[in-house]
Amino acid sequence: MKNFYIYVDGMAYLGEDPEKTYKCDIGGNGWNVSNHGSQNVIILSNESLPKKIEGNRNLKSELDRILIRMKNEVMNPEKIVIMVFDES
Repeated sequence: MKNFYIYVDGMAYLGEDPEKTYKCDIGGNGWNVSNHGSQNVIILSNESLPKKIEGNRNLKSELDRILIRMKNEVMNPEKIVIMVFDES
């Protein structure tokens, strides 16, 4: 199984912080309505290793988290790097 690391603007991606949130509109399941809610803040760090992401499906889920923050204009990265490695 392939494993991945994600770097956002040179900083290690560590996932979501369950302790910190921001207010935003969340999806309306296809309806054009404002649904107010909150999302967890993404953690980026220069001082630790990135979160180890196992498998393609989990990679997609983590990238979706970043893309949602970009849609909500919370993040505006210039560069996202995905590093692939095998643990065999």
